[in-house]
Amino acid sequence: MGRSVYTILTIDRWESLNCMKYRTASLRPVHGRLALKFLKWVVKQPGLELSHITHLYCITTHILVRARMYDHAKLMLKHLGKTGLGSSSIFDALMDTYPLCNSNPAVFDLLIRVYVRKGATNDAVETLRLMGFRGFRPSVYTCNMILAAMAKVRSAESVWLCFGEMLAKEGELFTQEDGGEWLCTDRGELYTVLNWYCKKGRYKEAIQLLDHMSSRGVEADVFTYNVLVDDLCKNNRSAKGYLLLKKMRKRMVIPNEVTYNTLINGFVKEGKIAVAVKLYDEMCKVNISPNHITYNTLIDGQCHTGNFVGAFELLNKMEANGLRPNEVTYGTLLNGLCKHGKIGSAKTLLARIELEGVDVNSTMYTMLMDGLCRSGKLTESVQLLDQMLKDQINPDTGDIKEAIKVYTAILQSGHHPDLFIYNLLISTLCKSGNVVEAEVFMHHIRGVGLTPNAVTFDAVISGYGNVGDGLKAFELFDEMVKFGCKPSFYTYGSLLKGLCKGRNLKEAMIFFGKLRKIPCAIDIVVYNTILSEICDRGDFKLALILLAEMIETSVFPDSYAYGCLIAGLCRAGRVATAILLLERGFQRGTISPNQYMYTNVINGLVKIGQAQAGIYFFDDMVKRGLNPDIAAINAVMDAYSRMGQQDKLNNILSMMEKKSLSPSLVTFNILLHGQSTRRNISGLLHYINDLEESERGDMSTAFDLLNIMKSIGLLPNDDTFSSIFNGLKRISLFQESHIFLHKMLENGFVPTERQYSSLVTSMCKSGDFRGAFKLKDEMEGIGISSRCAAESAMVRGLVQRGKTEEGFLLLNCMLRSQLVPTNPTFTTVIHGLCKESKLSEALNCKLLMERHGAKPDVVTYNVLITGLCRTGNTARAFTFYEEMKQRGICPNTTTFRSS
Repeated sequence: MGRSVYTILTIDRWESLNCMKYRTASLRPVHGRLALKFLKWVVKQPGLELSHITHLYCITTHILVRARMYDHAKLMLKHLGKTGLGSSSIFDALMDTYPLCNSNPAVFDLLIRVYVRKGATNDAVETLRLMGFRGFRPSVYTCNMILAAMAKVRSAESVWLCFGEMLAKEGELFTQEDGGEWLCTDRGELYTVLNWYCKKGRYKEAIQLLDHMSSRGVEADVFTYNVLVDDLCKNNRSAKGYLLLKKMRKRMVIPNEVTYNTLINGFVKEGKIAVAVKLYDEMCKVNISPNHITYNTLIDGQCHTGNFVGAFELLNKMEANGLRPNEVTYGTLLNGLCKHGKIGSAKTLLARIELEGVDVNSTMYTMLMDGLCRSGKLTESVQLLDQMLKDQINPDTGDIKEAIKVYTAILQSGHHPDLFIYNLLISTLCKSGNVVEAEVFMHHIRGVGLTPNAVTFDAVISGYGNVGDGLKAFELFDEMVKFGCKPSFYTYGSLLKGLCKGRNLKEAMIFFGKLRKIPCAIDIVVYNTILSEICDRGDFKLALILLAEMIETSVFPDSYAYGCLIAGLCRAGRVATAILLLERGFQRGTISPNQYMYTNVINGLVKIGQAQAGIYFFDDMVKRGLNPDIAAINAVMDAYSRMGQQDKLNNILSMMEKKSLSPSLVTFNILLHGQSTRRNISGLLHYINDLEESERGDMSTAFDLLNIMKSIGLLPNDDTFSSIFNGLKRISLFQESHIFLHKMLENGFVPTERQYSSLVTSMCKSGDFRGAFKLKDEMEGIGISSRCAAESAMVRGLVQRGKTEEGFLLLNCMLRSQLVPTNPTFTTVIHGLCKESKLSEALNCKLLMERHGAKPDVVTYNVLITGLCRTGNTARAFTFYEEMKQRGICPNTTTFRSS
């Protein structure tokens, strides 16, 4: 019987079904697809009323649910919603057909979810109530969705009323035969309502809710309690947070280090340091190990109150417990000491930091310089700035301000700075990128009766070299010679760097040739500068000649030189050669492995599709103790994203957070591209938390992402916009895609013809012809696309929608208007005609194509050959095969498979 039904269905002999006897059985997707096919046929029959169509849609929905084709079932329910029927009418119609299909309650769950996603919260709540009247219970996920939706748009009373109704069902877990687990309420619902109360600042009601839920047997977990504690502490109610901690213990919910750290931070911010210390002691007593966050928070609190004895005691305890103080720990102590005028202790601490191998950053120097200036120790402040530059720590804006402050204080005290101080200030300005200001300051020196020396000129020439302004660097070089200052190899290196960074390789090579004739003008830095530019250009033959010359002149290539060569090879796609060079260098001991080399190899491997090999080198890099930078992190993230290994990608994101690496624009683009490929786009700052939301097709986070990126100083580029646009289009959010194209224009990015055309095609394919025509007119109006490209996209969309006749008609209209459709457009129409067994029309379309100057390609021939073979006309198929070869079109595997 089953086989007979299947045979009749597959040949579209629907009327024969009336003569058969049926029995219910388990359904598979194949049955669901046949039901959809039957529905498509039957709705075209004349004389159908709305009640008939509703009945058919409901039965099809039940079949699709039983066949586990939930996405298709949701589409059916969306269509029912568009008929104008109310939620109660749709529920009744589904209920009437429920026993006919031996359906399960999941169908009502899907209906509620469709309403929630559409924003029809009232309809969702009404359906929930109707389910209750009929004895059905929604799934926990559905209940959570309703509560979350209500919390966004409704008052507390309505949320509480709905939640109370859920509680009234007693929250018992039970199992149905084929429906799985069904639950009225759980911790998820509790968290949703609790979170809503916290956002409104209604903490009393939130705590009452916890008590009420506990009495009903639904106990919150530690995560839920932590959320409430955190909200209380952020709003200076840490004492209430502590009472909640006690309540947790009574209910046998064990607090963790997050609970204690949150409370400690809250009390410290409120200035209640003694209470925070008691919490620390309590934490130790209950065997919860304090971590870096615990100690850093307490040390910060002690420093604010000036209790440095207590702060250093905590530092010692931290080390005794096996935790090594980090930059945050020492930075907090240093800042506290400087602000309280304890400069001697601050200097001692700085020496200790250096001895322990912790990186002394520019922020620490700025703190100490500020403290020295406050104490009137200007000379020491200048010496510290000099030491900072010697340690090759680039000054930040704070350091420059401190340097200018020192200079001003020296002038105000009646003293005149010497050339050493001026040179120090000029060097600081240049290293921070303020080269123009540095040059102005250099000319100011002459006004106070001092003459710039070689050090002064070298600093400014180097500054212009770093920004690639070779012309300005040479102007200053001429001025330097006029002043009688002798250039050094450092000067020559800066001049060469200016030419190279300005992309003037030809002039750089001429200048390099002149330097060869000057004794002691060329050192390893000069060679590396020119080598780097040569490798960037991909001229590896010249690079190898230069390496040979270095060895001949006893200037042995260092790791930087090899790094330039490896980077250039990787950029050129010659990664295997780069790896060979790297391994040979390791074996011979001529190369010390560094971050730069590994990053380039990893990036190169990922770009050529060798993601697994890239991950291997990344692991090797970490094993060797080399800290990956953001470029290496981005490369390996791209690798895991391409391989679809989400867990590994999350691990890399965690590593990034631990190493305090800030995401770059590339990071955002990789994450966006990876998620849109999986039909899942989410805001990056809430990447994991928003994953579930984006799976439901909520793209508000994608639009928010643009604002987030701008707020942290990252301007989106073409890749960013393309990734979001592709994700929107892929999950069929065409209206949002259209809006997003306008967003691109607002941000100065002109959408491509391909983006517009693909959206037009997709809209036609989904049946939105009005929107497609509107978009086509818009394309022509703003001059992004020609009328030909726009209408070609329309033709393809119509054919892909199954409206081949309309598509062919539009194609003929184009030809009459002297518009020649694109090759893919002709091929799409031919394919559509072949699928409908209209071979003569397909062959005529090929003739039309050739008559208007469009040349059939291998895809066109494959489509025709396949169509002819299906109808048994193999002789004609082989004729086309011979024609292909005569025209120089190479057949591919599809050609032979077709024939």
